[in-house]
Amino acid sequence: MPFEVNINHNGPFLSIQLLHRDKQVSAEVYAFGALLNAYTVFKNGQAMQCIDAFPSKEYALNEIKSGFKSAKMSPFACRLKHGQYRFGDEQFQIKKYFLGKHAIHGLLFDALFEIDDISATEEGAKVELSYHYEGQEDGYPWPFDMQVTYLLNEAGALEITTVVSHNQPEAIPIMDGWHPYFQLGQFIDDCSLQIFSERRVDMDHEIIPTGHMVMDNRFLEPKLLEDVSLDDCFQLQSRSDKLACVLKNQNWSFSIYAIEGYPYLQVYTPDTRRSIAIECLSAPPDAFNHTQGLIELEPHVQQTFKTIYHLA
Repeated sequence: MPFEVNINHNGPFLSIQLLHRDKQVSAEVYAFGALLNAYTVFKNGQAMQCIDAFPSKEYALNEIKSGFKSAKMSPFACRLKHGQYRFGDEQFQIKKYFLGKHAIHGLLFDALFEIDDISATEEGAKVELSYHYEGQEDGYPWPFDMQVTYLLNEAGALEITTVVSHNQPEAIPIMDGWHPYFQLGQFIDDCSLQIFSERRVDMDHEIIPTGHMVMDNRFLEPKLLEDVSLDDCFQLQSRSDKLACVLKNQNWSFSIYAIEGYPYLQVYTPDTRRSIAIECLSAPPDAFNHTQGLIELEPHVQQTFKTIYHLA
């Protein structure tokens, strides 16, 4: 059997390795945040680890707020203006983490997930993780359940599925996203980026949506990232193959597929230029206020979000 799953018990939390021996592909998943800390492909005598990763579990635990690398963003993603929003007849105030004047990146980025199941079959290597949010954080009083599944498939691609549900008496507001940084070499300036979008969410100077969309077809064809700075949210085109974007250099091509529940892509180029954040989102930033794309999840209904990463 070509697939294998290993659990590493060392350190402050568990990590899981998914391995496809025949294709020489592996992935490392942390129970902390259910985050992806490595996705490695060996090709033509060269290994590429395309995730801008934490050097250790301890570092992730202590420094998750420094860049939020690979963080799960839920129940809101990116910026929430002043950490405030209204839902129904009530006003709420998030307090967990602010960058400047605004709350960012949700409430689960430092959650410790349980490992529910691991399996290695002829079809793939898989780990299933879960977390029960108890409504403990200020500003978001509704408990909900989240399951995150990573599947390394026969093609060597990594399928990442998130399922959210709850049993509260009324609908609750939900948004979902991921915050990974990708790299294909020393600097992203040597890479081209293609995004299958012609529409961008208009933002103000604080990166809060204005409520308008603007036409932007800069990345419909591959565009070299040299001298390009981004902190933008793109609305994806509807495509039968679900391909959202491609990051590419002379030797490697990395593709992201928005399979279900992720019609937006936030793209950010940090000042270091060593990696690029490409974030699958269910709605634009500050969705709890402008409500574009916001999900009002009914009781006992499962909401699924799915993306696929493929490095080749």
